[in-house]
Amino acid sequence: MKPLLLSFASLALFALPSLQAIDTYIVAGQSNGWRLSQIGQMPGTPVDPESEDPKIYYFGMNCVSEPDSSEMVTLTRLNPAGKGYGLIQALQDRAGGEDIVIVQYCRCGAPVTEEKINSWWPGADPQGGKSFDEGLFNLFETYLTKARAQSQSLLGEDLDIKGLFWHQGESNVKTDAEKFEDAIQNVFWRFRHIVGDPDLPIVAGHIRDLGEGPQKINATLDRVASVDPHLSTVPLIGVEYEPDRNGKPDVHIATPGCHKLGSDMVMAMTRLEAVGKPFHAYAPSRNGNSLWIVKATPSGANLALEAVEQVDLGFSPATITDHPFLPQVYVSTNRGKDGVAPGAMVTLAADGKQDSIVPFNGANGYSYLSLDRARNFLLGCNYGDGFVDVYELDEAGRVGDRVSSLNEGRKAAHCVLPSLDNRSIYIPYVKDSNALYQYHFDAENGALSPMEKLDAEPPEGTGPRHLAYHPTLPILYFSNEQHLGVSVYDRSEDGSLTIRQVCDLPVEKIPEEGVSSSDIVISPDGRFVFAGIRGHKHDFDFISRYEVLDNGELKALGVTPADAIPWGLALSPDGRWLLATGFKSGTLMAYRVGNEGELTRVDTLEWDENISDIVTR
Repeated sequence: MKPLLLSFASLALFALPSLQAIDTYIVAGQSNGWRLSQIGQMPGTPVDPESEDPKIYYFGMNCVSEPDSSEMVTLTRLNPAGKGYGLIQALQDRAGGEDIVIVQYCRCGAPVTEEKINSWWPGADPQGGKSFDEGLFNLFETYLTKARAQSQSLLGEDLDIKGLFWHQGESNVKTDAEKFEDAIQNVFWRFRHIVGDPDLPIVAGHIRDLGEGPQKINATLDRVASVDPHLSTVPLIGVEYEPDRNGKPDVHIATPGCHKLGSDMVMAMTRLEAVGKPFHAYAPSRNGNSLWIVKATPSGANLALEAVEQVDLGFSPATITDHPFLPQVYVSTNRGKDGVAPGAMVTLAADGKQDSIVPFNGANGYSYLSLDRARNFLLGCNYGDGFVDVYELDEAGRVGDRVSSLNEGRKAAHCVLPSLDNRSIYIPYVKDSNALYQYHFDAENGALSPMEKLDAEPPEGTGPRHLAYHPTLPILYFSNEQHLGVSVYDRSEDGSLTIRQVCDLPVEKIPEEGVSSSDIVISPDGRFVFAGIRGHKHDFDFISRYEVLDNGELKALGVTPADAIPWGLALSPDGRWLLATGFKSGTLMAYRVGNEGELTRVDTLEWDENISDIVTR
C-alpha cells in the first residue's frame, strides 16, 4: 500500500474498490498548519515522472484563500529550506520507499467558532444533523473530492486517508473555553465523518504560549485528547518563532521550528497508528555475534513474543539505537582496540526482518548509542575510557566521519541522549566517578561545548546512569546506579540542570552492596516511569514503578519481580507494553502496562545470555 498526504477531503464517499490505494495524510488548520506543510522540489533536481524514486503527490494552496481545487504537483527530493520539510520528509522516510500524497487545506486566521466562509465552524451539532456548510468544511470536501479524482485519473490509485495533522487555535484565544472545546470536538468528528473513518488518527500541535488565552487552547486540546484514544497533542519544545512584530511576540513558527514540530507530529502519528498493532524488538547479542529480531503480537490483554530472525553480524555487538523514521537500527560493540570498534547499520524490510547490513567502524566501543533529534548525527559514549564521540549521517542515515569528540578524563560514562530541543547533551558517570556533565550541542555541526557549570553535581553516591526526558515539562529522570531509585532534575532555559528530587526505591530492606539500577523509560504520555533493578549478588531483581505527578516529581508505586539481572527496557511504540532483557537469565520479559502503572507479566522468550540493550519499533 502506498502513502498519500491530504489536508481535508471526503475520500471514503467516492472510493473505488478496484483501484489500488495510496496512503494519504491531511494537513489542516490555519497559518501555522500551512507553514508545517509548505514544500517544494529541491532546486537543481528536476522531477523525472518515469524514475523509480519515491514520489510525493502534493495538493497545496494559498493560505489567504478558500479554494475548492488544487492541481497535483509531483515531488521527489524535497527542498530542506521549505518550512514543511520536517513533517513531509519524516512521512516520506517512514513510507519505506513508497509514494505518498499530501493534501493541504489551511486558511490563515481561521477560527472554529464563527459562521463565515473562512471558518472551520463545524455547526452547532453536526452529529445531530446541524452542520454549517457555508464555510471551510464544505470547500474542503469539494477540494478533497477533486484531489481524489486527480489521483484516480493520473495515478490510477485511490486515496487511503491515514491521518490528519491539525494546527489551529491562535484565532480562538479569546473564545470561551467550553465553547472552544465543543467546537473542536465537532471539528474532529466532522473530519472523521468526511473521511469515513471514526477512528482516524489525528495529531494536533500546540500553539505558542503567550499567556492565558493560548494556555486555554492547549489545555483544551490536551483534555480532549485524554478521552480520545485516536487523538494526540504535541507540545512546542525547542520551537523557534518569527521575530517580534511591532514589539509584540509573533505567533508564527519559523522554519527551524516548523521542522522540529513537524517531525514531532509525525512521531506522534506513528505512535497513534501503532495502537494495538504488532511490533518488533531488536537486541544485539554479544554471545551470538548477532542481532535478535523478535515479533511481538498483541491479542487483547496478552502479548505473544516470537523470535523471527537472528542476523549474523560478524562481531560482538552490545549497544543499539534506531532511526525514528527510516527502517534501520545501529549497533556497536562496547569494546574497541587500537581505534577499531566494529559497528553496523542494519536496514529493515517491510516485514521487520533484516534487509541489508552496512558496516561502519567506530573510534571506540560504546556503552550507549543515540541519534540527535534532527537525525543528522550518531552519538556514542564509551564506558571504559569516558570518550564521547559524534559521527555525521548522510541523507540515507549511513554513518560517516567522526566530527566531534571529547574526553574529560573520567571513566564510567554511561549515557548520551540529546535533549528534546536538540540543544544539550548530558553525560552521567556512575560509581566512584559520580558526576553529571553538561554540554551545549550544536545541531549544525555536531560540536559539543561545556556549559558554564560543567558538573551538575549529583548527590553523593547516587551514580546517575541512564536518563529519560519528560515529554512536555523541562524535567529529566536518571536511574541511580548506586543509590537505588530515580533522581529528578529541573532543566533551565540555558540547559543547565538542578537536582529537584531523589525518589528512593520503595523497598524496606535493600542489600548494602551487589545491587544496582539499570535502564529507565518514561511512558509516551509522561504518566509513569519504570527503571530496572539488578541483583548481581542477591535475589533482588525488579522493575521499579513510579507515578509522575503534575509538577514532574515522582511518587514510588512499588516493584514488580523480574528475571535475573533486568538490564535493558523498551516500551512498545504505543506505550502499552514493556519489554525487559534478562542479562543473566537469557530471557526477554514482556509486561502489560496498566492504567495505574501496574505491570503484569504476559510472556517470556528464551534467548542468549548477556543481552543488555533493546529497542522496539
